[in-house]
Amino acid sequence: MAKGALDEVVRWLDRAAVNALYKGRARAAEQVVAELQELGPRWSGKFSNSWRIYTPTGATTGGTGQEGNPVPVKAPELSGADVKNKLLGSPFKIDNTAFYADVATDLATGDFENPGKPALKPVSRGNRTKGIRGEPWPVPGTRGTEGPNRATAPLDWFTTYLDGGSLDKAVKRAMRQTEKGFK
Repeated sequence: MAKGALDEVVRWLDRAAVNALYKGRARAAEQVVAELQELGPRWSGKFSNSWRIYTPTGATTGGTGQEGNPVPVKAPELSGADVKNKLLGSPFKIDNTAFYADVATDLATGDFENPGKPALKPVSRGNRTKGIRGEPWPVPGTRGTEGPNRATAPLDWFTTYLDGGSLDKAVKRAMRQTEKGFK
């Protein structure tokens, strides 16, 4: 094989590896955000639309906080040089920009205010005996439960997603889909 052809194959393999690395991580981040938007609370939609994806390069997408049903968040576009030089070994990160994100993810206690409009997801009702969410809370959308407190997501939905295996499954699924595209 001629040296020029071999150099071209090496450059192509380098681009393919960088592309696979970026696309797999990007697809995984997008999938995780979509699942968090679906599982999490959604009264006005502001929390669902406050998820964002950011990279080690500082590029971010999402986090608009707009009302309404969730808008898909696409991973930031990066140059090949950024992917190769700054992304290797560093995963994308996901966070939520809502000021009440710790409360909405059940990581902190807080007051829930009635936004004065119908919820965008099914609502469950229950009683709270100690002022802490989940004492007792039924499954959102179930009927026949009375009480003044309302929820549009199951108790500890976020921790369950992270620790229950769903996060890992979403990442593995996205990486498999990316790998199939390069075979």
